[in-house]
Amino acid sequence: MAVNVLMPKLGLTMETGVIARWNFKDGDTVKAGDAIYQVETDKLTNDVLAEADGILRIRFAAGAVVPATEVVGVIVGPSEAAPWAGAPAGAATPAAHSEASAPATPAPFSPTTVGTGRPRATPKARKLAMERGIDLTILRGSGPGGMIAVKDLEGARPPRVSPLAAKLAVDLGADLSAIRKEGRIMKADVLAVAARPVVPPVSDAGADGRCEPMSAMRRAIARNMSASWNIAPMVSYNLRADVTALAELKKNLNIERKVSYTDLLIKLVARALQAHPLLNASVEGEEIILHEAVHMGLAVALEDGLIVPVIRNAESKSLGEIADEAALLAEKARQGRLTPDEYTGGTFTLTNLGMFGMESFTPIINQPESAILGVNAIVRTAVEVDGRIVMRPLMNLSLTADHRAANGAEAAMFLALVRDLVENPWKLLL
Repeated sequence: MAVNVLMPKLGLTMETGVIARWNFKDGDTVKAGDAIYQVETDKLTNDVLAEADGILRIRFAAGAVVPATEVVGVIVGPSEAAPWAGAPAGAATPAAHSEASAPATPAPFSPTTVGTGRPRATPKARKLAMERGIDLTILRGSGPGGMIAVKDLEGARPPRVSPLAAKLAVDLGADLSAIRKEGRIMKADVLAVAARPVVPPVSDAGADGRCEPMSAMRRAIARNMSASWNIAPMVSYNLRADVTALAELKKNLNIERKVSYTDLLIKLVARALQAHPLLNASVEGEEIILHEAVHMGLAVALEDGLIVPVIRNAESKSLGEIADEAALLAEKARQGRLTPDEYTGGTFTLTNLGMFGMESFTPIINQPESAILGVNAIVRTAVEVDGRIVMRPLMNLSLTADHRAANGAEAAMFLALVRDLVENPWKLLL
């Protein structure tokens, strides 16, 4: 009996995935538990395992963008045929079936979209549809082979798009027709589409070097950081904090359980954000959205990039709960096991480069958030205390804030409160 091979749905927010590569060829024999293909999302790469023994028949070639839960292949017995006609580009045609005997390719893909994930259209029609936000998949093309031309766009109704989202879509080359939602398309929707993986071109760097295509994660980072830099007027703020009291608290807490400076900072920054909600906000057009809950993003460095898992409702969690969740999310991030629900929806981000000896840096805001706090190394420094020069452990705090949401005074007061809580952590008990 045939067993379907599906595009996995790695969390509630995942809509599509890219088949990064097949580890077996069409017609190969596979065993249950074999990693038969690799799927890329905008942040992660995961192996998909075979659920049965049999012969692999491939429906979509490597590079295809496929909706979550869609059938990408099938594992069949020796006398069985794949339940579709033809084969994807680059895959061998199964000898056991023919166009006359097999059922048509299942929806939602048509013969013009199999293996590419998008309908055929002239470059001019595709560009115009992107600018207007028209969904090409609902149109019938009048050109050769059903190709969509400019005239086929006449009378097509575009979705409602905010002015900022429309401008951002053009700047980033984002396809508004790929956004499926009820109501108005906003900036955050465009950023999400712009971050989706694309198949990189193969190029040659020549004799002077070598050219390597970006991974899906690196492409997502590049798009998101470029978009953030272009749309948010960022201002940087720096303060030094004396961590003497925080170090003593950490030492005493570690007698009972292990906590890190990052765990402590998550807790006290969440407290500071409650007092300064403009730093726990996002900007949408001419509106500022103030988030009641603090969903704290924690930047985790990976071998080929970084990812920001989110600790939800950090303001209401105990220090122990934060420590446990931060450790679990960081481990899952390094193992590539995070789901999209675990790295989306953040309202503020904390990034710590102190372990690398950094004393100051300018972090880039993780859109659509309005601020990010960089944590630097603790350096023993000579300071004056009560008229005497003493050595104290000092740590630089580097804040980047979106000036559209928070002006300089608001950002400065927030950072000053963070410093006050670092130097007087007992206030967390109040």
